[in-house]
Amino acid sequence: MRSDKRPGWLLDEIASAGRENLDAGHVTRYDDKEDAQAEAAVEILISHGLNQGSTLVDLGAGTGQLALAAAPTAPVSSRSTCRR
Repeated sequence: MRSDKRPGWLLDEIASAGRENLDAGHVTRYDDKEDAQAEAAVEILISHGLNQGSTLVDLGAGTGQLALAAAPTAPVSSRSTCRR
């Protein structure tokens, strides 16, 4: 284990990120261009039973549009984990 108590296999995402991925302006432009229509996707998930008791896993989340759109359906106690 490393000194920061993380397992050695755990990827350091900040160290591996490209320069553009750490630039808030670039990320905003990317999100604007790549609109995932996340709100519509969340409405579909809600119609299929997504609720405050559900667990939503967004693999390959990109900039997290779906996770951020779904965060309001999460219980208040877990919303701190639904952020960019």
